[in-house]
Parts: sequence; structure tokens; C-alpha cells
Amino acid sequence: MKRLFSKTKSGAAASNGGGSDPTKNLPKLHKYAFTGDLAKLNAALKKAGDVNVEDEVKRTPLHYAAEQGQEKAVLRLLELNATSRPDEVGKSPLILVSCCMLRLLCSLL
Repeated sequence: MKRLFSKTKSGAAASNGGGSDPTKNLPKLHKYAFTGDLAKLNAALKKAGDVNVEDEVKRTPLHYAAEQGQEKAVLRLLELNATSRPDEVGKSPLILVSCCMLRLLCSLL
């Protein structure tokens, strides 16, 4: 739970510690949003052309940036008119942020 907002030395979100890479199967744009790597995110955005491109579960880069607490990535995506639409299970980036914050607060209690 704390991993959602803990950072590594590079500023990227720390992995879940389970030994598997949670970004392994993500498209590059989604991966860079997840990790908060702004340089790579900006480069991938130039190539992709569509800030709202969806992965196989209908999540956009904004979903991943929001879920991982990547504030700068969220702001960059919003600057480029990313939309907050639901994924295939009905979760919007806003819902993901609120769930993450609740988990963080629960872990503190």
C-alpha cells in the first residue's frame, strides 16, 4: 500500500516488491505515466499523438499516473487534454486516486 506514493531515488514509483514488474506488459506511454518518467513520457506522447490512447483494459496513461500518485505526469497529461473516462470496470482516474489515498490512510491507521 505504501508503494503507491513512495519514490525511488530516480523519482519513479517503487515496485510492489513482489518481484514482478507491474509495467512489464504495458504500452510504453502507459509505462512512463506509471513510473512518472517525464522525459520518456513526453517523447512517447510526441510519437503516440493521442494522449487518451487505451490499453487492453481501456486504461489511459492518466489512469496509471493517477493511480501511482505521479503528480507531474498527471499534470502533463491534463495539459495535453487527457480525459478522465472510466476503464473497462468503470474506474476513472479520479476514483483510482481516491482509492489509493484511502489505502494510504488505512495503512497509517
